[in-house]
Formats: sequence, C-alpha cells, structure tokens
Amino acid sequence: MPTVAFSVIGHTSFPLDMLRYDACWPDSPDSVFKISTHLHHTKDEAVQIDLIGNRTPTAARWASFGWYVK
Repeated sequence: MPTVAFSVIGHTSFPLDMLRYDACWPDSPDSVFKISTHLHHTKDEAVQIDLIGNRTPTAARWASFGWYVK
C-alpha cells in the first residue's frame, strides 16, 4: 500500500484521534515531540507537524479542529 506524506499546521490542542481517523502517524521523533507538546494547550505560534498515512488526509475534518493540511 502506498504511503502519503503530508503536514498539518495548527496552534490549538492537537487532535490526537485524527491519527486513528486518517490512519496516519508521525514521520519522525521530532513530529512525535511536537504532538506531545501540543496535546492539551494552545501556542501563540502555529506549529507544523509532518505525518505519513495510508490514504489522502481528510482536510475538512482536520480543519474542524483548527488544523490545516498542507
């Protein structure tokens, strides 16, 4: 199965369940760290998190959480 690399950008709490929903995972330890620091709080500046998935991400669902697919 081909993999799809994409990034999400946001500054609200990271929607962890989106990893399950979009069947995706962090692409590196740096992405894991960024997710862990954005689980329960907001930041002033947006953060970009790089992900890998098994299918095209659902951009509208990410946007409903305040995160945008790049």
